[in-house]
Amino acid sequence: MVTATERPRVVRSAVEPRLVERRRRVREAHRRRCRNRLVAVGAALAALAAVIGVAWSPVADVDTIEVVGADTLTADQVRSVSGITPGDQMVGVDLAAVRTRLRAAPGIAAAAVARDWPATVRIVVTEETPLLRLRAGEVERVVSRTGTVLPDRPAGTEDLPVLDVTDAVAGGIGWEGGDEIPHELGEVLVVHARIPEALRGPLSDGRLDRDGDLSFRLGGAATVRFGPVEDVPAKLVAVRAFLEQVTLECLDVLDVRQPGRPTASRSADCVAPAPTEVSGTASGDADPADPAVASDDAAADRTGTP
Repeated sequence: MVTATERPRVVRSAVEPRLVERRRRVREAHRRRCRNRLVAVGAALAALAAVIGVAWSPVADVDTIEVVGADTLTADQVRSVSGITPGDQMVGVDLAAVRTRLRAAPGIAAAAVARDWPATVRIVVTEETPLLRLRAGEVERVVSRTGTVLPDRPAGTEDLPVLDVTDAVAGGIGWEGGDEIPHELGEVLVVHARIPEALRGPLSDGRLDRDGDLSFRLGGAATVRFGPVEDVPAKLVAVRAFLEQVTLECLDVLDVRQPGRPTASRSADCVAPAPTEVSGTASGDADPADPAVASDDAAADRTGTP
């Protein structure tokens, strides 16, 4: 029986001091990690503040606006459209907004804008390529390959092909620089863009009627009836093959609306030269197979040629 004066004997484990020490080291390691994180965050904030301070200081102002690709337009015109001025903050330049302004400007087909640190903004533009002269009566404008009316009249466009349009077609055209031509005229640009170099001279004078039929004048009074803007490569091949094989004397109409069956008719009041090298005949009689001097019954009925 245990008396009041007797107390339980406490047996201490030999492992306990090591557990205490381990806990102490764990707590110290945790405190060190917390201190290190605070130091790292403070350093990052200080660095960010320094960068922001430099970026918005006069040290990071726009000093140079470099323009590349301007030919018809001047570099100053491009800079003016961009809206960037020396002294603007480099980080404050809205590159997307600058690109939008440039692409909307007459004469510019595409643009790229980038920062070139520490103090330069680089602008690269691709200018519109003049394709033809669009004419309605006395009004004439130069149109680019993308269907944009170019401002004023760019130098060096005097020899571009001409496309005459009727008053009905002209009514839908915006004649100011930067305006887009109507869809039906945009299709005609496909024809002019595909004309090979060998045909650019002969097909340099075109006309689009109110029904969307395209025609070209060859030399004097001869006409190429191209028809709707379809089967363009085949029609161009037919025209080229015809011009490579025959002369244009007495030619009235070359019809390639059906490129697989082109027809030709001659002027009623014209006397065909004889003999000709292209006819393949040795006598003065015209070769009925030569489309420059003969026509089938359908072509004769169409043109009224006897």
